[in-house]
Amino acid sequence: MCHWNTRVNRRLALALLVVLLTGIGGYTLTGRLYAQVLYEWAWNDLNLRRPAIAVQRLEKAIAFEPSDPDLWMRLGDAHHLLATMQPVADGLKNIREAQAAFATAFALNPLDAEAAYRTAAEAALDDAVSADLYEKPSGSPYSARHYFEEALRLRPGSVRYHHVYARYLSTIEDTAALAQVVENTVQLYPHIVTQLLKEPLWTAEVHAAAARGLEKAIAGGVHADLAGRMMGVISDTSVTDQQVEKK
Repeated sequence: MCHWNTRVNRRLALALLVVLLTGIGGYTLTGRLYAQVLYEWAWNDLNLRRPAIAVQRLEKAIAFEPSDPDLWMRLGDAHHLLATMQPVADGLKNIREAQAAFATAFALNPLDAEAAYRTAAEAALDDAVSADLYEKPSGSPYSARHYFEEALRLRPGSVRYHHVYARYLSTIEDTAALAQVVENTVQLYPHIVTQLLKEPLWTAEVHAAAARGLEKAIAGGVHADLAGRMMGVISDTSVTDQQVEKK
């Protein structure tokens, strides 16, 4: 009788364990499905320019799936869009929320260059807005330079990353770093010269850095013909008085 009771108790315990694990698994599966549905709805909200609603949906989704980097990326998108639809002072809060969301996405997926880049871009925007509003640095815990360099480390061939990083370095007046970035970028992508020429960052130093980059491209045979044409373009241009003063 004792052995029989022991077997029954073991079977009962096993059955309870199966029910418990099934319940937990069912809850996890249901949570993931619900998070996915909320993600899709939020994506639609963003397309319809309803970022406040998208933020609410994504925060609910993250409560179920806090380790999903895609949810954090979309939350960053939602906060960024919301910031563009608000007065500057009010939008600053959402710029910082966007930074935090993108940085979390990058922490969850350290191989995602876009997450690093978006963190950098928001941090740079935070610095610019804070300087305009309060005439002082933002104090953001996210270093724009660090995240730009992380993005470029992961995706060194991105013209967009190089270009926006160059703009940032120009804004903070780091002429040495700007010249190096321009030289490296122009060597790889000579055609970017036509874009840089139109920017306020085009100074005597940048002109010289672009020329060095084009010379390296010609010598190395990388887009040599295009680099030669671009060398002709910058040879026909001069730095304006305003750009020299900006230096």
